[in-house]
Amino acid sequence: LLLSQDEAGRGAAVFFHSSSHVLGQALERTLGGQLTVGPALKEGFYYDCYMGAETVTEDQTYGPVEKCISQVVKEIVLVVDGDY
Repeated sequence: LLLSQDEAGRGAAVFFHSSSHVLGQALERTLGGQLTVGPALKEGFYYDCYMGAETVTEDQTYGPVEKCISQVVKEIVLVVDGDY
């Protein structure tokens, strides 16, 4: 992975911002959660989801969410690398 750097050195910030969108999409698809807060941070990113009365744990969700993230990334690559 090569992060593109502009004159202001924003490559990592763009990567974190884009990655937070991928995570958000995977959380919506996999868990049906409603995204609440999830900014890109200086050193990474996160997302909070509203799940209603449902309680989820990392053990239940990590595998399915990770699998969905891979699918979302493949879809993005197809769009970016597709013929126009």
